[in-house]
Amino acid sequence: MSDDIWEESAVKGFQFDLEEADNTSTYSDILGDSFGETLCDESITVDFNILFCAICHNLIGNEIYYEKDAAFCSEACWLKAITIALDDFVVGGMSTWPLSTFVSQSSKSVILNLTTSTCDGNLITKIVNELRNSLSESTFENILLKNSVAAFHFLNFLRNTGQLVDLKRYMKLLGFIKESEISSYSQLMQKLMNLSSGHVDEINKYLMQIAESEVASNLAVKNIVEISSELAVILDYQNSYEREWSSYYSELLTYTNARKTATTLPESLLMQPLCETLGALARMDQSVKTNSRAETLGKKFKISDEQFRWLLIEPLVQSKNWDDLEFIMLKKKSLSRRMEVTIPTDRFILHLNSLDVPKNIIESYLKYISDDEELIQIVIRLNMVDEAVKVS
Repeated sequence: MSDDIWEESAVKGFQFDLEEADNTSTYSDILGDSFGETLCDESITVDFNILFCAICHNLIGNEIYYEKDAAFCSEACWLKAITIALDDFVVGGMSTWPLSTFVSQSSKSVILNLTTSTCDGNLITKIVNELRNSLSESTFENILLKNSVAAFHFLNFLRNTGQLVDLKRYMKLLGFIKESEISSYSQLMQKLMNLSSGHVDEINKYLMQIAESEVASNLAVKNIVEISSELAVILDYQNSYEREWSSYYSELLTYTNARKTATTLPESLLMQPLCETLGALARMDQSVKTNSRAETLGKKFKISDEQFRWLLIEPLVQSKNWDDLEFIMLKKKSLSRRMEVTIPTDRFILHLNSLDVPKNIIESYLKYISDDEELIQIVIRLNMVDEAVKVS
């Protein structure tokens, strides 16, 4: 099975894990093929009187990276500013670097690449639509073509919102020419728009017919074979949990303090991303420990350990399940009795803050930040200086 088809999530996990500025190889990996291309259609007003880098404040030499009202002396500084901008965008509030600062096509590509590394389907879709609304059609398509993960999320967004004409057009653009022309596949899209529990078996049979007969022998449409097969399997899982989830969801609505959370959750699990199904299992079981249903499902679909942890933070936080949150987030360091956080600690803490986690819970994770400068930046940003003093 393909590992990335189901990485769509309503969970706000993020992990912009750039190394320090001198690690340029990391930046090249993030840039992919986008760096060094021409600027996008938006014009950049260059102020030749800018002599100092907006990040490190060093005198700018021969290598200059221009964006709107800002210049950077190196690729590292340019990327650091983009990363800060995206961090601030996720956390919310005022930012030194609004995303609108970055108008070059290269910066747009980097923003999209960083976003797709978060495993956050909502954020990916939001950024893709921001680009779609702010760029010319040709520039948007050029950027989207280079990011397959974002492209899959965008196609799913078009399907979920009923934009079937655009769905067909972008499927052709992204190389799904045959799939978009298959009449039974088009009919399937219409059926999936109005799927109910009573029709899951019928849809599954239809999916397997497509996967096994119409396209199975055609290498040009191998994507539809993978998608149809995986969709049939996940629909079976979702259908088996549907009645239990419906009861759990209805019960949530009866509790005043849980009603706000319930409004952010799907009423039905059918046709939800795999990540949403994982979250539902974690909520219903009140556990994500060894051999839980969430863990079993994650392994079935080959979700990596790091993705699994990111995807379950929000369900655990909303359930106030602090013990299980600690269980999946902490492990002993090799050859040491000390514990460490299993995902980037600064991003994890910022994410907890964005979910309005109580300060005493966030405080308990501050001690796992090993870098003093990083700790200072975090506590100042979150106004937790007093809490930091307690754990130092």
